[in-house]
Amino acid sequence: MILSTALRIFLLSLATFTSQFAHADSAPVTLASEKPIESHFQYWEDASAEAELADVRALPDAAWQTNPSGKATFGITDSAYWLRVEVQNQTGRDQLLIAELGYSQFDDVVFHELSGGTLLREFATGDTRPFYPRDVDHPNMLYRFHVAPDASKTLYIRVATQGTMVVPLQIWQQNDFYEAAANEQKLHFFYYGSLAVIILINLAVFLTLREKLYLYYALAISGYFLFFAAVRGYTLQHIYPGAPFLHTHVLLLSMPFLAMFSILFCMEFLQVRSNSPRLYRALQAMLLFEMLFFLSAPMLDYDTGIRVAAVSAFAFFSLLLVAGPVAWAAGVRAGVFFTIAWTPLTIGVSATAGRALGLLPENFFTEYAMQIGSGLEAFILTLALADRLYREREQKIQAQADILKQQKARNEAQTQLNEALTHDPVTGLPNRNRFEWMVDEQLRQNPNGRFMVGVTRITQLKEINRTLGLDRSERLLKAMAEQMTRLASGLPMVHHTVDARGNDERVYQLSGDSFGLLVNVSKTADDFQSLDNALKQLAEPVLLDNIAIEPNPRFGAASYPEHGKKAALLIRNAHVGMEMAPHGPYQTGLYSRKDDIYDESRLTFDVRPPGGTAPQSDRALLSAQNQPGDR
Repeated sequence: MILSTALRIFLLSLATFTSQFAHADSAPVTLASEKPIESHFQYWEDASAEAELADVRALPDAAWQTNPSGKATFGITDSAYWLRVEVQNQTGRDQLLIAELGYSQFDDVVFHELSGGTLLREFATGDTRPFYPRDVDHPNMLYRFHVAPDASKTLYIRVATQGTMVVPLQIWQQNDFYEAAANEQKLHFFYYGSLAVIILINLAVFLTLREKLYLYYALAISGYFLFFAAVRGYTLQHIYPGAPFLHTHVLLLSMPFLAMFSILFCMEFLQVRSNSPRLYRALQAMLLFEMLFFLSAPMLDYDTGIRVAAVSAFAFFSLLLVAGPVAWAAGVRAGVFFTIAWTPLTIGVSATAGRALGLLPENFFTEYAMQIGSGLEAFILTLALADRLYREREQKIQAQADILKQQKARNEAQTQLNEALTHDPVTGLPNRNRFEWMVDEQLRQNPNGRFMVGVTRITQLKEINRTLGLDRSERLLKAMAEQMTRLASGLPMVHHTVDARGNDERVYQLSGDSFGLLVNVSKTADDFQSLDNALKQLAEPVLLDNIAIEPNPRFGAASYPEHGKKAALLIRNAHVGMEMAPHGPYQTGLYSRKDDIYDESRLTFDVRPPGGTAPQSDRALLSAQNQPGDR
């Protein structure tokens, strides 16, 4: 209530203040040396839009109203407006001047240049006419003329448009205009260039990631680009100068286009569907309306289209202004960026709409507010997308790191499992499975070679375990394994391999008290003497906790291919050879078939029925038992 009363008082004061100048006499625009031109004009509303120049010149002075600022906004109207401005040259030289109507959306503008009551020239332009020819290659409505020294000229300008009637009139020195226009073009170039870069970056990200969010944003920014290019008249000037009928349609289509993809971007960026179902339905309804507006825009007249666009823009910007805080309140980080970005754009749109409806004056802010707001919005949301992209990248890197960590843990678990399956837990030596695989692999790769499998058994281990305990026996076993490994590393005939972890394998633990190795006979240049010396060292007492313990090892060996062609058989025969008396000066018992008392016949029973004959299979087995031994 208080706000409404204050608004009424403000409007009443403004109307009272404005009425003081309504019928004031209008002094001419004077040109003086080294003084800026202060533009002002008189105007008359032609409600029927049918008055001719003669009719306007016949009007009494009381019919004209004065605008001292040179800028007026009459809102959306069907009336035509006539402007009258007298320019007086008080300098001593000829003045080249440009009259500028700084608004590119006028449908029809006619300049009339008079001197002493005589019509010197008439020039018609507007965005419903082909762009060329124009007095100046510029989107605004411009007219060039000159005034001789100590002379004056009067301009009558008829302005008509179906859209907003915004009339900023400025009289320029020709050189000053071109300098100001060049500076303005630099700002526009920066603005459009920035939008173009943002569009290209987001398209590149979309093509790389295939995320529709970036496509929506690129298309939304393209809508702003097209809208401002059309509003400023650049599309008519550079793209279709000979087809002005396209200008209205392009401008109308750009509005729902930018709205549609802004809504799609908002829904995707703020994750509205999951955070606020009610807001999501409202945005869907708004999106449907904008789609219908986009499809019907080519069939609407400009006046109706502008009114529909104004209403939809109000609803669209209001809805998206609410969307940011709603997402922010729901804990969506993007809602912070969206709220900050959408606020200056909403302020800009409000200022532009107020200027278009005649509620706000024509000035730099109301003229460029929406453009400035859209630039800030694009910049802030680009930072937000960069932040989102960075966070997604960090999350992916973290996810990949977690996957690698899990994979590493699985590999370590697998390695530990493999270690447990292929290595002894006490000594850490590779076990029998590993030894059999290594021997079979070596025999497969070198079937014509000559090899020998050697085994060692600590015969006193059980007595040591009973006497000294499990802990000491394990320490003794580990010390013996380390001694064997050290001695084997100095024997070139002992075959060695490298496992997946880079460990050198020479000695293998076949059971709790037995060890094995593979000897390459072709490398025994000293006829096994060095190997036998190493075995003698193993037989020496081991000092453990100041106690000299005799391990009493026994050694056995079996040769490939005489005593077997598979690792399992060679290991078995080497164990049997361990129980055979060593021949010659060596410590090792070598397997011999004739001395192998562990024949299968010892485990075979006669299963013939009483009084009957043995089955054929049993007869064959008994026959095999009676075969002479291997000599």
